[in-house]
Amino acid sequence: MLYAVIYAIYGLQIQKHMNERTTLFAYLIQLPAVLAGLFMSTFLNMAGNGFSILIMLAVFLFFIFDKPWRLTGYSLAIAATFLGLAFFLKPFPLFLHECLHTAISLLIGWAGQMFILNSRINSVEQGEYDPLTHLYNRRGAENRIRALVNGHHPGTMLMIDVDHFKQVNDAYGHKFGDQTLVSIGQALHVFFTDHNVVMRYGGDEFIVFIDGVTSRMEVEAKLTDLKQKIHQLRVLPDEQELSVSVGAAIYDGLADRQLYKAKCNGRDGFAIE
Repeated sequence: MLYAVIYAIYGLQIQKHMNERTTLFAYLIQLPAVLAGLFMSTFLNMAGNGFSILIMLAVFLFFIFDKPWRLTGYSLAIAATFLGLAFFLKPFPLFLHECLHTAISLLIGWAGQMFILNSRINSVEQGEYDPLTHLYNRRGAENRIRALVNGHHPGTMLMIDVDHFKQVNDAYGHKFGDQTLVSIGQALHVFFTDHNVVMRYGGDEFIVFIDGVTSRMEVEAKLTDLKQKIHQLRVLPDEQELSVSVGAAIYDGLADRQLYKAKCNGRDGFAIE
């Protein structure tokens, strides 16, 4: 039960913040269940079909977003291990049935992965995501913010600007400039969680709509915490500290003016109205 809860949390939250570490974690967190499924479907069930591992083959790929060839190799490795054990432990007629069922499970898993991959490609082609940071772009975010506002969701709009970003590009090159934007974008996405809207507005500017937060004190507390999170990022070769300036408007569209005020106050800060 504890494992199922942990895996559900992973599937709903962690995997949405994609990077190499979370992809590796996806495989590792499945390993205990896969080993248990193989054991239950073979050693503990020599006279019946191995439904446990067959269900895993059909479902588990939905929780990993990785390159297609890796996913194919992963599922084939599980299937080959299962069929190898079944060949030695089960009657031959039952083994043949397991081969058929395994093929069907693999096809279901691969078809599901193709559907997910196609959906993600369509989202990019429709121009809703920024190709560098994988956050919403202006078009994708505006649709979601408009839906929240039309649904009478109170909230706070933030405009966020990376301090001295031009100097970063000039001093370290565009490669580190892009890595800076990616790291800050990912930090914003994780910090503000999934029910809020985070977008790259353009250049080194980001916009966040915090759903349901209308207290000035709560906004100030969040932005103070955000400053510390950004300070902890280490992207540049000399580990120079990054900072952002933030303008905030509690549901009245004045975030850009507050951003200008934060810049005028010396950067690495925020202004709220």
